[in-house]
Amino acid sequence: ALRNEMVTRLLLDPSLAVAPVDLKNMCGSLAIPNTENEVIHRVPRMWPLLAPWIREPRQHVYKDDAHTLHHIAASGGLDQGDPVSALLAPLSIVTAHETLSAHAIVLGEVDDTYLLIKPDQAATVLEAVAPAFAPSGTQVNVAKSCIWWPSHVNVGASGFIQVPDIPA
Repeated sequence: ALRNEMVTRLLLDPSLAVAPVDLKNMCGSLAIPNTENEVIHRVPRMWPLLAPWIREPRQHVYKDDAHTLHHIAASGGLDQGDPVSALLAPLSIVTAHETLSAHAIVLGEVDDTYLLIKPDQAATVLEAVAPAFAPSGTQVNVAKSCIWWPSHVNVGASGFIQVPDIPA
């Protein structure tokens, strides 16, 4: 669905550049206070239900090569693959998406974010990406984040690289 939305937007406005944003270990790096704040302010009626998933330490069991079980308490973030994380992780970065939407079309689904940008605004938008996501506790993985546009585009000091083919 996300890819279809992106293609439709590009067909409607072929002047847009595409910038997929990759976040390093999104679920595991989310700042719990930010996640709490987003839930309390955006879906307050769900807070009593979601608070235990956010606040309570989660226990994991690890079996080593000697078949000894080790109990490990998760110290932060959310568990990737947990059904509740599929709700909480995107909610944790809504403010970042809102911030970026002032100068770009922002398409997001779970941990995938795509920015559709006017090429002459690319440097400004891309340099705003890391600061927009910082309060959520996440870091942009510039090694996997890029921008596509058929001719040269200025990426400023963002660290994004320009790629020759539209990202998949």
